[in-house]
Amino acid sequence: MEENKALGKLDIVCGIICAILFADVIISNTSIGPSVIVWWLIIGVVFFIPNGLVTAELSGAYPEKGGIYGWVNKAFGSRWAGRLSWLYWINCALWMPSGFIWFSGALCGAFFPDMGYLAQVAVSIVITWVTVFVASMPMTESKWIVNLGGIAKVLIFLAVGACGIAMVLQGAAPANELSVHTMMPTFDQGLQYLPVIVYCCCGLEVLAMSAHEMKNPRKDLPMAVIGVVILAIAMNIFASWGVLQTVPLESLDLVTGIGTVASVAFGSELIRNMVLVLLLFGVFVQMITWSIAGGRGAAEAGQAGELPAVFGKETKRGGMPVGALVISGIVSTVTIVVYGFMAESASDLFFTLLAFSSIIFFMPYVIMFAAYIRLKKTDAQTERPFKAPFGVALSVVCTAVLVAAMVLFVWVPGQPFDAAYSVPILVGLGLTLGVGEFIQRVLARKRVEGEAQDSGRNDDQALLVENQG
Repeated sequence: MEENKALGKLDIVCGIICAILFADVIISNTSIGPSVIVWWLIIGVVFFIPNGLVTAELSGAYPEKGGIYGWVNKAFGSRWAGRLSWLYWINCALWMPSGFIWFSGALCGAFFPDMGYLAQVAVSIVITWVTVFVASMPMTESKWIVNLGGIAKVLIFLAVGACGIAMVLQGAAPANELSVHTMMPTFDQGLQYLPVIVYCCCGLEVLAMSAHEMKNPRKDLPMAVIGVVILAIAMNIFASWGVLQTVPLESLDLVTGIGTVASVAFGSELIRNMVLVLLLFGVFVQMITWSIAGGRGAAEAGQAGELPAVFGKETKRGGMPVGALVISGIVSTVTIVVYGFMAESASDLFFTLLAFSSIIFFMPYVIMFAAYIRLKKTDAQTERPFKAPFGVALSVVCTAVLVAAMVLFVWVPGQPFDAAYSVPILVGLGLTLGVGEFIQRVLARKRVEGEAQDSGRNDDQALLVENQG
């Protein structure tokens, strides 16, 4: 019944905003320089908008529990859906630590500057388990947190852009040269920074994981996805301009940079702290949103036998994927501790985890676009409330962009191969894929053995009945 559904239009829009407006990478995006503005327009046209159109069509056509898991399952079967769920879930479990480390670094840098690095690691672990707890709450109870997080995200981007306006009104010269020449993108820049912006263009499918909680997913999801794409492009350009106008890029830190921008623009400790509180809350809710999404797909795979059964455990109240969420919390905690002793600062740790997890992050989307192409051919009869123009061609382009971004996260053509940076990422990637495939094969063998035992029992029962007769 529609009245029993938890999510309406506002909830869907705010949820997608929470997932797709990455406030924690505003500074790293802007480190490209003035050309970031044009790069956002280019990647918006080449990848973000096409991604939005394809995701909108899939969301409207297949509004089922599990979202992307269900799409791939319908296209390629449960084995590939299981692989996708593993990648999607493990990405969240490994990417969450980078967000929590960033959160801890920003919190301590702004309000507890004397706190040591190990104390920051401890704060990250605490936030990890607070996130697991909130994500396990029924969506009828937690959706207001996500809604506030979506509003906070928009306010953060507006506030950072407003810093640039404040500097203009004060008559200050731009902190970085903003001209047609400096804004023109170069090929070298594109190779180096393409992955970071593409990273910010993924996640539009997150709310589709909870389509069964929505009042009218076939209509509301496509509209929300397309609307948020346009909003995200505008917000990212505005925020990057605000940073460029306010503070020289070389003086910005990836973790504490937004606080610096607010301090310079307004000269007010109160405004700076307000911006930082909004920022921290927005990032916290962002992690909740992604945790739920990763948990939903993993729970579906666990219940289908493509991941261990513990992943399929759900709460009795609200049906939240508590099994996958708790395992995510454990993996996140271990990752934070291990990487915490390997990195010298929160900035180093944040970017190392970001680069590694981003490659895994992109892989499910490659599978998703392949599933879209397959479904267009094999399931053309399904009603599609929204149809992406030239959808198959757009999917091919998006796939090419994702593959290029994955390569560029490891090595940029024309630059020396940095083994100290790239080899650990490749080793971690190989281990992640290997573990996922091992789990799939073990579970597949168990299913075959179970089916054989069931068949044997049925034959024995049939023989017994025949003898009795």
